[in-house]
Amino acid sequence: MRLILLAATLLVACAGHAVAAPRLGGQTQLSFAPGEGMQVEYLGTDGHSWLWHPGNQAVLAGTWKFEEADICFRYGAGGYDPAAGERGSNWDCVPYELYRITIVESRRGDTFALQDRKQVPFALPRKRLSHDQLQILARGGNGVASRTGS
Repeated sequence: MRLILLAATLLVACAGHAVAAPRLGGQTQLSFAPGEGMQVEYLGTDGHSWLWHPGNQAVLAGTWKFEEADICFRYGAGGYDPAAGERGSNWDCVPYELYRITIVESRRGDTFALQDRKQVPFALPRKRLSHDQLQILARGGNGVASRTGS
């Protein structure tokens, strides 16, 4: 009986990851991690991705995929990850559930036109902001700081 329950649990877990892939494609993900700050990433439906990451002045083009229970990303040799302190183009995989809990907001489409940009709109702050607040800053607005306590 325990073996059947274990097998059923594994099937449900694997099915959840298989279903998650189509929902991520075609969306802009906002994530936040203490110490790293905000991160904006557009995940294309074709496995391409574009990353606006703290510490980078350019939008990084890359690829993404699911690999079993992990979500994996690969960005070009020009990319720099200040949290890891490394450059490179290797696949970086994390458990999907860990990735999912860092997502603070998700919107359909490439809401910051990352796939059409070379440069980031502005330097991302270390504090958590909403999608709408980031949109105001991207358009040159300056009222966000007073509303967020900075």
